[in-house]
Amino acid sequence: MTKRVPALLMSSLLYWGISTMGIAQDTNPVQPSDASDPSLEVAEKNSVGTVRPISRPRPIEEITVVGQQSLFRLRRRIVEKEDEIFAFFNDNNSSDRMDILCSNRASTGTYIQRRVCEPRFFKEHRSFQARGFRQGFNSLYTNDDLLFEMQGNFDKLQNEMNALMLENEEFASKLADLADLTENYEAHRSEMFPKDEQ
Repeated sequence: MTKRVPALLMSSLLYWGISTMGIAQDTNPVQPSDASDPSLEVAEKNSVGTVRPISRPRPIEEITVVGQQSLFRLRRRIVEKEDEIFAFFNDNNSSDRMDILCSNRASTGTYIQRRVCEPRFFKEHRSFQARGFRQGFNSLYTNDDLLFEMQGNFDKLQNEMNALMLENEEFASKLADLADLTENYEAHRSEMFPKDEQ
């Protein structure tokens, strides 16, 4: 069973020089009288009786576009690089409490989710404090209060990252790549959305 190609689609294909051989159609191909002459092209007669030449497929030229990347693409590359770095760090740190976990979370009062990456010890401590507040055991802590309370753990985390960076050249290279990507993103963002100078 062969499928019929609508005449409008067929004319579009012919207009763009796309070969239509092998597609069942309402037209009858007409062969050139002198097959030895390469300048002659196969002609096609459509249902109205008009003869149109079919151009031979031409090789597609390679086009290289060099330009600025979109902010979305740059941001996506930053997220991918962060995921690489955190996975490497999580595999090579001293404790699971030092693992860095990323998730998308909406802030209170909004439905817009943002990517948040934080160490496991901080996430667990915030959950513990929130549970205590709901049960009436302690007062509500702000994020700044929690950061101040966990400053010693953050110092240990920073020391582990620095040590791993000094010991492992691959990790240091990934961190340098992330810094370059972030700098490039910020430069593109400031070009596209200049801040009002008042």
